Amino acid sequence: MINARIGLVDVSWSAAGDFILEKGDLQDTGKVFGLAFLQEVKARVSTTVGDWATVPNLGCYLDQMSGQPNNQNTANALQAAITYSLTNDNYLAPSDFSINVIPMSISNLLIRITFLGILTNQPINSKMVLNIVYDLTGKGPFIVR
Repeated sequence: MINARIGLVDVSWSAAGDFILEKGDLQDTGKVFGLAFLQEVKARVSTTVGDWATVPNLGCYLDQMSGQPNNQNTANALQAAITYSLTNDNYLAPSDFSINVIPMSISNLLIRITFLGILTNQPINSKMVLNIVYDLTGKGPFIVR
């Protein structure tokens, strides 16, 4: 399923969610292979369900982890929330990615999503990785790809 999604092209948006203009026209993601795919994943994991009026089920429930202790139960809940946001509408299959949640400090966790598809036009055995820092005090998530 992932191989059908990686090469798609979409309109580019900034980290703030604004469209990017290029020479007076909307910029697209066609110049960077996999950028549209990563934009979609970022939108799914960094927003809350209900944030998108046109796609009300898009997003993740990471905000529900705010105030939780930095322990294995919270790590499991983060992993489950991200898995749900990427698979609930068949955007990806669970076999398309793996998620590691690694404690960084008393309130910060590094979430590493590794996408396991065959990446065309990339070196053999290459992988796409998205890193997210999640702060349990309610700040973030921060994409640090």
